[in-house]
Amino acid sequence: EGEKVEFYIEGSGGYAISNIDLLSHEIYFTKQELIASLEPIIYFGSQREYPQASEIFRDVLVDALNSLNERSRFTLSLEETPLSQEGPLRISNNQLRKIRKSLLYIADGTAIVQGGEDHSYLIASPKVCIELGYAISTKKSEQILLTQMERPDLSGEFTFDLPKHQHLKYKSGKDLAKTLPKTLKALLKKFNLFS
Repeated sequence: EGEKVEFYIEGSGGYAISNIDLLSHEIYFTKQELIASLEPIIYFGSQREYPQASEIFRDVLVDALNSLNERSRFTLSLEETPLSQEGPLRISNNQLRKIRKSLLYIADGTAIVQGGEDHSYLIASPKVCIELGYAISTKKSEQILLTQMERPDLSGEFTFDLPKHQHLKYKSGKDLAKTLPKTLKALLKKFNLFS
């Protein structure tokens, strides 16, 4: 398997070559969003209900981005969900656009409460759940990373089922600092950002 070839057909959108039939001399295309239409943004959906987790993750993420930017062709910037203390849950059109156009959406899925009749489910922040649902519906699955700080006071099954390489669990900042840079590099590899 070679490198993916993407191109734009005016008025029709972005495509990638999906198969070449040498016998019948036909080329098959798959419609997709072009990487060129994305912005060099890592969008972090933080939560305020258990702020320790978001603070630890943000600190490690900033360090990891600084390290990645040393070798990146484009400077990756960090955008974060604004945390308002008052009012109903609202996500602005600007936030939705940034999530959609980001190279990678990272959700802080740290549990804030246990749910279910037998308290067997872990429930994340409602705002993060809304953002994550939007990201799942508008982004490719490999552009989403769900993080979860393990809490000793809460145990149970997590409510989102993403592939293991897209669900990053950690116990502390030290633990996260070991795994996050490798995970980010693996998820961003397809964009050919690093020399």
